[in-house]
Formats: sequence, structure tokens, C-alpha cells
Amino acid sequence: MLRFFNNVPFYFSYTIENIKAIQQYKQYSEEIPVFLFETTVFFKKHCMSRIQRCSDLTHRRLSDGSYQVKNVQSGGEYKVHLEKDLSSCTCTDWHIHHLPCKHILHIMIDKHYNWEDMPDNIKDNPLYIIDRDVVGLHQPIDATTPPDALY
Repeated sequence: MLRFFNNVPFYFSYTIENIKAIQQYKQYSEEIPVFLFETTVFFKKHCMSRIQRCSDLTHRRLSDGSYQVKNVQSGGEYKVHLEKDLSSCTCTDWHIHHLPCKHILHIMIDKHYNWEDMPDNIKDNPLYIIDRDVVGLHQPIDATTPPDALY
């Protein structure tokens, strides 16, 4: 029983962080792509740090879901796969973190992806998305619902 109560501050903090990320309670900056709305702070920070480095990238489509992304300054080329069930990139960042790298994010931004367009290995990962179960929301809430009504 004591073990549970020692985790109450963490659980409360976790719940609050999830509530604060819900789109109806937060106005997102225009700099944040729509597909990053309602994602965890960790995931959003990871992606935004890479998006800032996308300006020197170009790409060409190789086949359905496959792209060659080139860094104009360094000349480096990487192969990106963005298929419905799996995403990947040949860059070191992807192989180390298995999180979207700047090459994957470049394609997603250029193609105007929203969250539903994301590969399943990203959009279904509980480390990246709001935990609607913990805040009692199984579907988006009405914009007029006050935060204290969530408890």
C-alpha cells in the first residue's frame, strides 16, 4: 500500500502533463506541425529539435512510401521508408533512437501528414501519445469542457 502512495505525486504529474497536452486546452504555436499536437512533451521536444535542422534537406520519391533525402550542404543521402505499418531511415539518428529523425520529419512536413497518416510504429506507441485513459478521455473532448470536469 505504501508503494502506491509513493507514486501518487508521479501519477498526478503524469495526469496533469497529459491534460495540458490536450488540444482543446492548449493553443499550439503555428511552428508546431499538426501531427505533433497531442503528443507527449518528450516526443514533441525530440521532433522539434530535429525539425529545426530540416531546412537544408531535399527529397525525391523512389516508390510508394520510399524516399531519398539529401542534405544539400553536406551531400549526405539517406533512404526513408514511410509505410503505414513501419517507418525507418538509414541515418545514425534513427538507428540510435528509433524515433523520427530530421529526414523522416522532412517528408512528413512536406507531405502535410496528420497524426492518422503516421506509421503505426509511431502513432500507436504509448511513449509518444497522450494517455487518454489516465485522464478519462477515450475520445476528444468538447472545447467548452473545463479542466476540473475531467476528474
